[in-house]
This record gives sequence, structure tokens and C-alpha cells, in this order.
Amino acid sequence: MENGTRRIFPDNIGSETRHKMAVDGLETETEINAGLQHPISVLYFDDDVIIINKPPYAQTAPGFMEKDSAATRIADIFSISRVDQMVVHRLDYATSGIVVFARNPDALRNLHTQFRIPGKIYKEYTAVVSGRMATLEGEIELPLGKSLSRGPPFCEVMPPNGVDCDDSKAT
Repeated sequence: MENGTRRIFPDNIGSETRHKMAVDGLETETEINAGLQHPISVLYFDDDVIIINKPPYAQTAPGFMEKDSAATRIADIFSISRVDQMVVHRLDYATSGIVVFARNPDALRNLHTQFRIPGKIYKEYTAVVSGRMATLEGEIELPLGKSLSRGPPFCEVMPPNGVDCDDSKAT
């Protein structure tokens, strides 16, 4: 591959928690997925970025109380000392998908700039829904908010006036 680019693919996807990863030419076994229901897969990395597939029910970045996250696990593998200088964007705890991490401050600045320019970065969210759909695909443009009745990680459609969907809770 060109420019020192390397791709990493896990040996096993499934219940195994140990993955062999070729990092900078060295094959090492890591505990990247220990304790996770679904594995974190490193899809791509080079000198500037690391791209992973974050599983559901894993934090993207360390939180105030819970420090374990996809970012801290990836930082350990790639020997990145400043986790705060690698988080480009986040996905919600229950959401799975592609996450981009920066490997250096210049890459972080560049990626943050790209994410802030309207239309520069394309994001697509796909949801699993229940019930009968009128069409096989489409767009829903309704405001979402935290579900007050079900609690995190659930969301619900919020009315245009910002009042909770349950009128009995409206103040």
C-alpha cells in the first residue's frame, strides 16, 4: 500500500475477545474487545487517522464517570498518550457505526474543520424500526429528544413546540 498505509482486519469476528493486529509491522495480541458484547473493528489507519467500526453499547470517548471507551482502547493499542487529542466526533452509546480518530493534533484540527463545513462530510444514519412501513426507504425530518418515559438510550419524536409528547407532563 502507498504512503505507509496499513489496513487491519480482526482474525475473528464474533465471541472471541482477542484480536491479532498488525501495528507498525508488529503482530500483537490485544484485549481491545475484553468485556464488550460486540467487537471493535479497526477498519483503516495511517499516520494521521484511525477508523473503527464502533459497536453498540460502547462509549466513543471517556466520560466523566466511565473512562473505558473505544477511544481509550484504541489509544492503548496505538500508544497515543492524549485521548482528548484524538476524538474527532462521537456516536451515542447505543449507536454502532464508523468513528474517525486523529493520530496527531494537526490531523485533529484538519478533521474538525472538515466536520464543521456544511456538506464537506456526509453522514448517514440507518435505524432498525418495527411495524409496517409505507415505503421501503425515505427520510424523516422530525425533532428527536431523550425519551422521558423510557429513559436512555431511547429517543422519541418531540413536538414542534418542544413540549414533551405526553401532555400530562407538560408544564
